[in-house]
Amino acid sequence: MKKKRSDFLPPEPIELAKLAAILRPDFKPKAALKTAMEFYVEAVLFSRELPSTLEEIVTQFGSEERWKALLAAPVKEALKKDWSDTLELDPNPKKNEDEARQFLEQRGFPMKKARSVLENIRRYCQSAANDPHLVTPMTFENVMAKI
Repeated sequence: MKKKRSDFLPPEPIELAKLAAILRPDFKPKAALKTAMEFYVEAVLFSRELPSTLEEIVTQFGSEERWKALLAAPVKEALKKDWSDTLELDPNPKKNEDEARQFLEQRGFPMKKARSVLENIRRYCQSAANDPHLVTPMTFENVMAKI
């Protein structure tokens, strides 16, 4: 009767020898190899019991820094989407043309300096907040939070 072959693959001899030399440098080879193989078997069995997702692995074994990064990832992704339609103000424009200036100029608020752009954004938001036709009124604080 043939033995059923398992999915357990033994380590390559050189890898086992390296592990033995690291774990038991002062032992005789046979004793060091036995220790190395014990560690290898435990590592294989341990890895089979690991959770299937990165999130679960980080939760169980990750550092506090990794855990915090994992928690922050969805928030960062949401912020990235939220900022995707943001107008950018170039503080030192060559031709006084950037997305923010063009946006405001189309609405009757032309300007050249960054300070005047910000002041006109404030005025635009205040006038837009009083406009009953807007579906979502803007406040200066909402706009400034994105700047």
